[in-house]
Amino acid sequence: MPLELNGYSAHIRCDGEELEMYSVRRKGTRTALCWIASEEGKSFTVHWADESGDTLMMVDIYMDGRFVHAEAHLREPDGECIGVYDTPTQTRPFVFTALKSDDHAATADYSDGALGTICVTMTRMRRYNRSKVFVPRPFSEIGPINEKSKKAGSHAVSLGDPEQSGGVSIDGIDPIGEEKKPFAKFIFSYMPMALLQAKDIVPLPERPSKKRPLNTQEDAPEAGPSRRKTRRTSGPVKEERDNGEEENTLQFMAKLQGELATIQRRLEEAQAAAQRARAVKREASPINVPTTSGDQIVDLTSD
Repeated sequence: MPLELNGYSAHIRCDGEELEMYSVRRKGTRTALCWIASEEGKSFTVHWADESGDTLMMVDIYMDGRFVHAEAHLREPDGECIGVYDTPTQTRPFVFTALKSDDHAATADYSDGALGTICVTMTRMRRYNRSKVFVPRPFSEIGPINEKSKKAGSHAVSLGDPEQSGGVSIDGIDPIGEEKKPFAKFIFSYMPMALLQAKDIVPLPERPSKKRPLNTQEDAPEAGPSRRKTRRTSGPVKEERDNGEEENTLQFMAKLQGELATIQRRLEEAQAAAQRARAVKREASPINVPTTSGDQIVDLTSD
């Protein structure tokens, strides 16, 4: 969906598809902003539209702060810019390229925030004159930036190889009565998708869960023909296996009962032996002390 503002709009196309916009917002009543994802080596085109189709205006396009194209919009519903015209019949497309860095390069001044932006402005004019002379517009490449710059890892806009175009119907337009300020400005800030995600501008994709869902009875019929076939033919086999397991269980229980009886018998025998031992101890002959008369002392310690 294009970036819209008061009945006017603009968008960027890459590989014939409109680039998705993120963090769409407005600044005042004349500026609309958003983020788009750039991809190194991809060419793109700039598009705009007038809902009324009745506005006479100049459309100016800026790449990374550089003025690259001026288009006369002569009461039409939409327009586009496919690149920079070297001649009336030859253009060079816009291309996203890696922003080169060099630790020895002087840090350029990008305090205005123009680097990494595509800007489309619309300015009304009362009328225009046709120009007879075509003047190619110069295009300066973005040089290396210092590696310490916060722009490291980003992209810039460059120009691709020359391509033959269908030609332009007029050599140029000289606007007359152009207003001093644009009535609409569209700013597309761009950077690689990885950086957009790292800066939380674009949410990360959800990771698939590694947990396997528990099998339920409702899921069982969806397990496939082979599993359903196995279930149909495995009924009798399962019954025979259950009978065998039951027989083994009964035998094991009988064995345990026999061992328990043996342990119980041995326990009883041990208890009986202990009782006999206590009885023998109680029946031992007591020591008889003879009665003496007078003060006679009996030595019980003598052998």
